[in-house]
Amino acid sequence: FDEIQFDYVRFPAGSTAAAAQISNPTTEAERLAAIQGYLAEARSRLHPMGCALSADIFGIVLSAPNDQGIGQRPEEVSQVVDAVSPMVYPSHYSNGWLGFEDPNDHPGPVTADALDDGTPRLIPPSLMRPWLQAFWWTNSQIAASIAEAEKRGVGWILWNAAGNYGESALPAAG
Repeated sequence: FDEIQFDYVRFPAGSTAAAAQISNPTTEAERLAAIQGYLAEARSRLHPMGCALSADIFGIVLSAPNDQGIGQRPEEVSQVVDAVSPMVYPSHYSNGWLGFEDPNDHPGPVTADALDDGTPRLIPPSLMRPWLQAFWWTNSQIAASIAEAEKRGVGWILWNAAGNYGESALPAAG
């Protein structure tokens, strides 16, 4: 493989966290070290084979001062992967985020804010390459999110669980 992306490399959150049986309580430092250590070990095995390593993280951690209880912070993850792919899905942001009653209705500003908060936190040479929401939206909303990533000179990946991607949402080739 040219690249392997690790998905959901994190400690459990929400109701999953309540049901999880973790033998020892963890501090933020321990969670961060566990995730970073796991990815560093993977990198040590994959890089010699010419395989790049990337990891997705929750979009909200780009703007958070802490790990949100899941062991993800852009600074730590970016030290051990070639690309960080935060899941910048406005549908996952709580009502009131950035003053929007429903952040899902504002793809451009929510995407812009996440990337502006998170990109400077990455440790070079790791790259920012966000997952962008491509579900529950019109093609123009998807295009607005893509445009914000492109304005900032970062790559992007689209996510739609059904695999439905409207061609008119994509920038023109060339």
